[in-house]
Amino acid sequence: MAENNLSPTKEIIHIDWEGPLKQQEVANFNGPSDFGVYQIYGAHPVYGGETLLYIGLACDQTFSRRIAQHDWCRWTRNPANVSIHLGRLGGDFIPDPLKWTRLISLAERLLISSHYPPY
Repeated sequence: MAENNLSPTKEIIHIDWEGPLKQQEVANFNGPSDFGVYQIYGAHPVYGGETLLYIGLACDQTFSRRIAQHDWCRWTRNPANVSIHLGRLGGDFIPDPLKWTRLISLAERLLISSHYPPY
């Protein structure tokens, strides 16, 4: 049997998380580095309080603009307790825009696949 010289490569995607934040606080995250993935937590009728409800991506618009498009007050039993965590790529270097987009998109897909939020 011939040996395959191709081996799968692993890439570590480091995410630096900030939060929990209220939606009003996220309105301030509209600067040049305010892009990445985010998680929204709140009450769910089946899973209870402080549940991971949603994982999203702010790639072409800032956290402030993207998260403002959600209406979580209508989707949760306790809108006052919705909290948001913001995640930015971390590491020793800043990747070029194409690589950044690929890495943050992969991170979002992996987080959704591994946590499977209800929304």
